[in-house]
Amino acid sequence: MGNYVAGIVTSVAKGISGSGEVYGIYYEAKQQQYSYELQEALTWREKQEAIAKIELKRREAAFLKQNAKEAGIEAGYIERIGEKKLKMQQKKNDATASAAFARMAKSGVAMNWGSPEVMLDDLADAGASDYAWVKFQSDVDTWQAQRKARGARQEHGMALAGIHMMEQQLPLYDLQAKLFHRAARESGSRTNYLRKQVAVSLNNISSSLSSFGGGMGGS
Repeated sequence: MGNYVAGIVTSVAKGISGSGEVYGIYYEAKQQQYSYELQEALTWREKQEAIAKIELKRREAAFLKQNAKEAGIEAGYIERIGEKKLKMQQKKNDATASAAFARMAKSGVAMNWGSPEVMLDDLADAGASDYAWVKFQSDVDTWQAQRKARGARQEHGMALAGIHMMEQQLPLYDLQAKLFHRAARESGSRTNYLRKQVAVSLNNISSSLSSFGGGMGGS
């Protein structure tokens, strides 16, 4: 009788120990499955956030494109205004020289030598200096406007390049999500197997206890 009881106790103890060990592995596998499923959900959410960022970048790129277009138009206007100023300055110089020449010629002064000639040369030099100054200002204004337009086009180009890079990364989110989904599925299969093992262990313990009870009754 003693050996029989000891055998039953040993069998039950081993069953409890084994089922506890299997349950621990099962619990760990279940937690791993939950972790993979969570990672998959987070990856999907990160993809949606990336898509939203791309849409925002597209709007910014459209704004930069409009800025570049307007800057180019402005540069063209400034260049034409500079050309107009130069023409007006040339006409002003010509009119000033012509008026001076006419006044002196009307007074009967010879214009091809002496002080009158020097005066006309001075007027011409002054006119040339004014023309050069207007041209310099016009060139600077045009250069600044063109540089602004180039900068706006470069910003637009960089924005488009950034959007392209972000779009190329979108498939990586899908790949990562698939890997997590596969890992979660494999972990789920292992979890189901371990759950069955736990059930078998518990059933064995129950059978041992029933046998122990039956044996005692017979004794």
